[in-house]
Amino acid sequence: FRVTMTEYLVKRPLARMPSFSPKTFLGLILNNIIEVTMTEYLVKRPLARVPIHPGEILREEVLPSLALSVAEAAQRLGVSRRALHRVLACTHPLTPEMALRIGKLVGNGPELWLRMQQACDLWHAEQRLQGELAEILPVGERIDQRQPGEEIALGKA
Repeated sequence: FRVTMTEYLVKRPLARMPSFSPKTFLGLILNNIIEVTMTEYLVKRPLARVPIHPGEILREEVLPSLALSVAEAAQRLGVSRRALHRVLACTHPLTPEMALRIGKLVGNGPELWLRMQQACDLWHAEQRLQGELAEILPVGERIDQRQPGEEIALGKA
């Protein structure tokens, strides 16, 4: 499983990188982005914690940094306040349509938002199917090599 970390170049060159709170840094990024370089890093699976829902990022970091209320953001996105609030409350998944709208509003495209939602969905599915997944024998392993009642560790072939 891969996630993408983003490196940002800002308009104003800085002599040294000051330390920012995540909220301030996000505001700096959203207001000063000129080029984005994507680098992928491997992430260990399964994750020990629930990934952050994209609605939480939107609610806690993005909307405040853009000084947008839920009503104004919903109007700009062309969706109802109720639909946006469901995403912000993390009770509903972020749909591809909503990711397109948010990506356009924020200026970073839908892919980041969809990857965050996919990470949440995958984590919850792994938790629900943990027992069933333990019973699935990987293709590279022969059935007769497995001891009766022995479980297969996830992620090992």
